[in-house]
Amino acid sequence: MRIFSLFIFFASIMSAHAQVQYHVKIEEETLTRADITMTISGRSRARVLYSRATDLQTETQVINVQCSGNAINKNRNNEWNIPRNCKQISWQIEFFTEDEQGISANEQKSVLLANKRWWVFASPTALLRLKREPTDLKISFEIPFQESFEENLPSNNRAPAYFALGDVERQTIRRPEVKLTSISDDLNYTSQFVNVDDHAAALQYLSKIMGIEEGEIFETTMIMLGIKRERGALGGAAGRNAMLVNYIYENENSREKEKYLPILIAIHEQIHQIYRGRSHQTWVSESIAHYYASKAVLRVYPDNETVQELADELYA
Repeated sequence: MRIFSLFIFFASIMSAHAQVQYHVKIEEETLTRADITMTISGRSRARVLYSRATDLQTETQVINVQCSGNAINKNRNNEWNIPRNCKQISWQIEFFTEDEQGISANEQKSVLLANKRWWVFASPTALLRLKREPTDLKISFEIPFQESFEENLPSNNRAPAYFALGDVERQTIRRPEVKLTSISDDLNYTSQFVNVDDHAAALQYLSKIMGIEEGEIFETTMIMLGIKRERGALGGAAGRNAMLVNYIYENENSREKEKYLPILIAIHEQIHQIYRGRSHQTWVSESIAHYYASKAVLRVYPDNETVQELADELYA
């Protein structure tokens, strides 16, 4: 009887534990805006919301935070105090719209792409998080040009999440230890120099030396975003489920070396995702990622003089 009573006691504690469900809705009439609700079910002592954007050196896109139609304003610490009985919080984001200058991946913005058929939804700039967050987090999407779907959301002590939404062209390839999906706003162009099969081969090599166990699958998505060379902001952002990588728009002065920078950036960031060893100082971690990224690309393109030149510059 006592064992049964203890089981009931612990079961009640677990059922009372807070869960968080995010819902993202985009209307076809207002493609530049998303309406987001955050529902907290169960018992939670966390009463403060914050944005991860500041910690990741970017800016939140969250506006109009409310509970039951009443505005919740930021306090002096740039946080939102939730009213005691509030179980559902709502807000909006205004998507940044891609223009002829392109999108900087480093800024981790939630973006409406130029053709207005798909979006990049970036959790750091689009979501608010509980300061004392439960581990059971879900996010669902109700959007034009795509069936509704639900995903797990990484907790706030892990890397952020990025989602490609809407009418998105994808290339997916599977190899032992690797499943890679490639997405681009100009897939016909980017696939010429970031070949998904070559990229998967590089990841397969990395998975063997970075601690992926036999039978385990490293699964990731690369979302490529175009940018003008003049912006000087070619970069990437690694997330838990996906990563953002810049490439330079095709133009009459396209340079051969630039074509291979995106795969180097991608593999560099993915080493951070794969690596299972102990933490190092930043300069050590970055050096390791530089070294193995160039080593992986040279393995895939062993006789390519342009790639060799890029690797030599990295070593220098």
